[in-house]
Amino acid sequence: MKKNIPYLLGAPHASVPKIGIYTNDRPSTVKDDELYNKQAPFSFDNAVVSEEFTYFSVNLQKADQERYLNSFLKKKLLHIWKKQRPLILAVPKLPESLESAIYANVFQKIEPNLLPAYREDFSFPVIPFTLFGWLQYMKLIAQITGKHRDACYWEELTQFLQHCSREKLLDHLFSSN
Repeated sequence: MKKNIPYLLGAPHASVPKIGIYTNDRPSTVKDDELYNKQAPFSFDNAVVSEEFTYFSVNLQKADQERYLNSFLKKKLLHIWKKQRPLILAVPKLPESLESAIYANVFQKIEPNLLPAYREDFSFPVIPFTLFGWLQYMKLIAQITGKHRDACYWEELTQFLQHCSREKLLDHLFSSN
């Protein structure tokens, strides 16, 4: 039996606002209501999160994709990460006294390539918002270009740098703009 969450919350299904991004890429035979009503969405206050596929697309210029595929710095950054990630994945199994030393050591190896790779794409000053936005941009481009393993590495690198940010290892990057 399929649960109807809005009905369970006491709201009629028709009164739940439709939130989603639809583009012209979808087949002409698919209607908005068919996309929205296939599965009951999760409703919280006025926000609706649907687990149904929406034909969402991001337009990237071919130049962006080519720049990503041909970037030596991005390849080198991911290569360093691939070599260092077993250390980071092993940190939860190691004593806590080693954790900060391992994070600092791995960050020292990644840091020389991080800002030059960032500056290939963005001319914005490096602040946490732009740095993490760039990392998500790299993940998105990797997915669009079919480099799914690279996209996973970009996600892991993002999580690693978020941890480094909490440990104040990134502070000198943001102050040296």
